[in-house]
Formats: sequence, C-alpha cells, structure tokens
Amino acid sequence: MKRFFVAHCFLLFFLGFAFLSADNIVWADAHTDWKTTNDFLQQIDKQRTADASGAVQAALQFEQQHTSMDPVWLEKVDVLLSRIYSENLKDNAKALSALDTGMARSAKPEAYLPLAIQKYQLLIHMGQNAQADSFYTQTVPRFLEANRYYFTWSLAYFLPEMKRQNKPQEATSVLLKALAAHPSIIDYPFVGEGLVQNLLRQPGHEEEALSYAKLHWMTCDFDSKWIVKATDLLQKAWMAKDLNAAQSTAFLKAQQDKSIPNPLKDVKLPALDAAAIQHELEVTPDTATHIHPRVTLLVLEGKYGDAMLIARRLLLDNPTQNASQAAGEIARIFKAADLNMVRANAFLQYFKTGQGDNPLEDFFKEHPVGTASSEKDLPTPVH
Repeated sequence: MKRFFVAHCFLLFFLGFAFLSADNIVWADAHTDWKTTNDFLQQIDKQRTADASGAVQAALQFEQQHTSMDPVWLEKVDVLLSRIYSENLKDNAKALSALDTGMARSAKPEAYLPLAIQKYQLLIHMGQNAQADSFYTQTVPRFLEANRYYFTWSLAYFLPEMKRQNKPQEATSVLLKALAAHPSIIDYPFVGEGLVQNLLRQPGHEEEALSYAKLHWMTCDFDSKWIVKATDLLQKAWMAKDLNAAQSTAFLKAQQDKSIPNPLKDVKLPALDAAAIQHELEVTPDTATHIHPRVTLLVLEGKYGDAMLIARRLLLDNPTQNASQAAGEIARIFKAADLNMVRANAFLQYFKTGQGDNPLEDFFKEHPVGTASSEKDLPTPVH
C-alpha cells in the first residue's frame, strides 16, 4: 500500500510537472516567435532604404520559412512589406496584394483586423475613396465581433476621412450600427463625440444630436478633460437646436448648485435596444478590468444603485490597488444619476480627505439596488 501511495504521488508530481512544463514551452515558443519577428522587422526596416527590393525578398522568404508561426506575428511582416512596396518601390498594387495575402492567411482578429485598417488607409492614400468606404463598411461587422478595441482604433482613421469627404451620413450610419452591437461604447470619445458631431453636420438632426450629447455626458469618464469636451458638445447641440446660449448657461450654473433648475433633465435620451444592453451585460465579465463597461451598461439601464454597488465593491475588494479606479467610477455614477457634479465632487473630497459628508448612504436610499430609475430618466427602450 505504501509503495502504491508513493508511486501514485510520483505520478501526480510527474503529470503536474509535465503540465507546467507544457505551459512554459508554449510561453517560450510565443516569446521566441515575438523576438524572432521583432529582430527581423528591425533588420529589414533598416535595409529598405538602401535596398528595398532586397528587403522585399527577405520578407517573403521569412514568411515562407515561418508558415507555422502565429499569424499575429506574420501580420506585422505583412504591414511592413506593404509599406516597402508602397513607400519605397511606389507599387501600390503589390502593397495591396501583400495585405490581401495576409488577411487570407488567417481570420484571427488580432492578425486580420490590423491588416484591414492598413488596407483602408492605403486605399485612401491611393485616392480610391469609394473602394475604401465600401471595404470599411463591409469590415465593420468583423471589427464589432472581435472587440471594441479594433473598432475604436479603426475610427481614428475612418471618422477624419468621412469629415474630409463631407460624408456625415455614412459616419453616422457606422456609429449607430456600432452602438446597436455594443451599447457601452457610447462613452468612448470617438463614438460619443463622433456621433454628435456628425449629427450636427446634418440639418434637421439637432434634437437627436442633443439627445446623444446628453448620454455621452452622463457616461463619459469623470476626468476634467473628458467632462469639458462632453460639456462643449452639449453646448454646441443646444446652440444648434435653439440658436441661443440660455440652456447651456443654465446647465453650467446647475453643475455647482443642485437647487438651480437643470435643463438637461428635460432632454430626452435616445432610443436604445434594451435586449442589446442586457446581452452585452451578460457577456461582459464581472471582473475589475471590465468594471467600466459594466457600469456604463447599468447606467444605460437606469440601474444606478446596481452600478454604484459594483463600483463600491471594487473599492472594498482591494482598497490599495483599486482605489483610484473605483473612486472615478463612483463619481461617474453620481454624475450620470444627478446630471450635475455636486455630489460627485463631494464624494471625491470625502474620499481624499475624510472631511465632509459621504453622499453614498443617501444615494442608495434614492436608488435601491435591483430597481431602475423612473422612465422619464431612461433611454427609450427599443424591443
């Protein structure tokens, strides 16, 4: 029996060692591929100035020799290869071909989508605006299926181009499709600001622009830079709608004195898909790294108490590590629920100094966990 026990323990130890070793091997392989690719890219980036054709051949040979490498690393070679063709050899056709070859190699988002962004930029550079716009529109679903990072990255190129081409309708259409798929991205500057700005470029959409400007202001980060920009959007939308500054002036006064009537309360929020919000909430992990989109989604549902609960929990779970993030989220929720920054600033003062009153206790009385705010304060649901 003792011999069996020793043998059994040895077997468990061996299997555990093998498992950990396998993980280490996988990590080592990935690290090796990254280093191999990075070293090679530095080499041909230097070579392409003096010998562009030689750099191309070296890149093609590298890809042939590393067909089993993770496409994420080969994508970086494809991007540089395309740039060598376009910038050094002035051959845009081959530059496009290099990108198409890379995209055909793998559907893996981390490999495919950076190449797609590069292709869009190249088509614009070539003056093929119609092809570029068509390609981008076709690729949007893939951006959205992957994750919000790639889509917002692509917007950094797409929105300025739509502005240059004076195509606010096309930009608006893409942004609304994105919001339908991922409602939580309303707080992204490219999305919230981009949507309001493009709506304001279309006569007759002032009311809609003001509606989205309100939602973006409610959900933007509690950071002076973003609040100033979101407030500026509100002021522009009010001016476009009313052709006077009365509403925006009253709104600014109400930010420091909650007894002053706040005109933002009378602005109707945009129609949002309730099912899409709930679905994104269900698939967004309940972890510290995903607290921001979860708070945004709960705010969109009008569940301010639930949003505040998870922000407070983040603080209590790890006060040392999560303090700054949690405080920012708590202040953001106060801003969204109150439509002013009075209690948000009071909380931050209490949090930093311990002086004054903590407004959290009253907040939970006003917004019990598990209930939504009154219908007039919520985005109109679309079923």
